[in-house]
Amino acid sequence: MPGKVDNPSSQGCHRLIKQGAKLIEGVEDILDELNVTSPAREALVGARLAQSLSANEKSLLSILDTSDSLNIDDIIDRVKLPSALVLTTLLTLEMKKLVRQLPGKSYVRTA
Repeated sequence: MPGKVDNPSSQGCHRLIKQGAKLIEGVEDILDELNVTSPAREALVGARLAQSLSANEKSLLSILDTSDSLNIDDIIDRVKLPSALVLTTLLTLEMKKLVRQLPGKSYVRTA
């Protein structure tokens, strides 16, 4: 919370938020905001992300392709995990922007 609405010392924070201020936690946030991409940056982001993936996330990513989508039933059959776990893991991968859901409950890898 930036500050109380009636506190005069919070006016600056509130004005910045109204103008569309973005939270910057590191260099990657700045590069994302500026839409800067490079092979070195992509490799760094990919390496960091790969380290943070669980075994189930890695398993799901390994069967998904960037061009051909897979239906949820096919995904569950291939990874041999409970459907609730598959759905939860796919949602996590969507939030990490590694997977995208298509119409018909199909999924495709984004990276």
